[in-house]
Amino acid sequence: MKLRISRFSILFFLGIITFLFSGLQPQLFAENRRAFPSLEPHEYVFGLSSIPEPLPLEDFIDTALLFSGIEYNSIYIEKSRIWNELHRLDSMDAFKTGSAIDSDTIEKKRRVAEYLLEYLHERHFRNYSERQTRVDIALEKGIYNCVSSAIIYMIFAKYLGFDVAGVRTRDHAFCLVKIDGKTFDVETTSRFGFDPGKKKEFKDQFGKITGYAYVPPGNYRKRENIGEKAMLALILYNRNAFLSEKRQFDKALKVAADAYAYLHDEESFDRLATTVNNLASLFGMRNQNSEGLDFLDAAMAKYGAVGMKSRVSVVYGKLLHNMIVQSVNLGKYKEAGRILGSKRAKHYLAKNERKNLSVYLYMSWAGSLAANRTAEGYEMASEVLESAIEHIGRDNRLLAGYEAYVHNAFITYVKNKKLDQAKRFIYEKSKLYPGSTLLKKDISYIERR
Repeated sequence: MKLRISRFSILFFLGIITFLFSGLQPQLFAENRRAFPSLEPHEYVFGLSSIPEPLPLEDFIDTALLFSGIEYNSIYIEKSRIWNELHRLDSMDAFKTGSAIDSDTIEKKRRVAEYLLEYLHERHFRNYSERQTRVDIALEKGIYNCVSSAIIYMIFAKYLGFDVAGVRTRDHAFCLVKIDGKTFDVETTSRFGFDPGKKKEFKDQFGKITGYAYVPPGNYRKRENIGEKAMLALILYNRNAFLSEKRQFDKALKVAADAYAYLHDEESFDRLATTVNNLASLFGMRNQNSEGLDFLDAAMAKYGAVGMKSRVSVVYGKLLHNMIVQSVNLGKYKEAGRILGSKRAKHYLAKNERKNLSVYLYMSWAGSLAANRTAEGYEMASEVLESAIEHIGRDNRLLAGYEAYVHNAFITYVKNKKLDQAKRFIYEKSKLYPGSTLLKKDISYIERR
């Protein structure tokens, strides 16, 4: 009777990236297995998060640059460039104080806000790129997307004294200007995007450039008005999503941690938890299951109070599953057994899964002992499964394996003309499985000799 042992599968589970919106280094974390990407946000984020809206312009600019990825010690260079551009407005008749925000009619103020958009397209915005969400690059190279262009417009509008806010849809963002109690949408990806619903040029151009559809003010279900902070956080959300798409989860994690520290709301936590899961999954795909579990332990220690444990439990269980299978496949059967008996396994693996893994462990262990096809090997294999049945119970898979190895040992003893040993062996071993038809035939055979 030939015994077939099916290989227990390792679970692959990367692909839980859910965001709307460079490859990983081959030796990621190889030198120090606990040198994980930081779960801590940058120190400056806590200070920024405490500033109430409307944000002072200086703080708005600082936040936009820092969220764009500029190092804290280097933002003064970009800030000086922005302030130079802002001061340039002072010399232009259209933006001088008295002709802009201090105008006595809403129409004059509206015209200033509209001209500002046209001015930015003439001077800064050159090429639309869906993934270019950084404010510094948009200003320096003219490559922009909906978020970076909207933030830049808000900076300039705030400098002129306008009250601004953000708008987001499912996969797009723009801003709005409030003038004397009236609000105007500003689709900053188009030079014709001020109060866009009334412009034929905008309707002809916008969708072709961006691929988006304009959501008018009356469609409240598809658009959400957001404040300045939530608008700035879209820079982080976009960067997190783009990095995740490239599987640069170590960098994406830092950005997600910043977003959660800044907004501390349900959405930012959801993105943080998703990034944690993605990074842990990557450990699993690299067969660094132990490191992945240690990383998740660190994430739960840091964010457990706000629900991280429940968010990572599925991935945690899969990493445990993979680590057990990996240990078994490497012949480290006792190590696999220790993991299966750990508190981790009892908490994160379902009872039936633990049983199946235990069966796989013992069946593999027995198979390795029987590989030399000797009577002694078959006998040792049957002893391993005898122990398994004692601990796990009378599982049909274990009984079938036990039956096969006992039979094979018996037949091998007979072939080697060790009949007395064969007789003692089959009588003793059949006690564990008295209902086995195969072992009954073996007993009948030896009794006829």
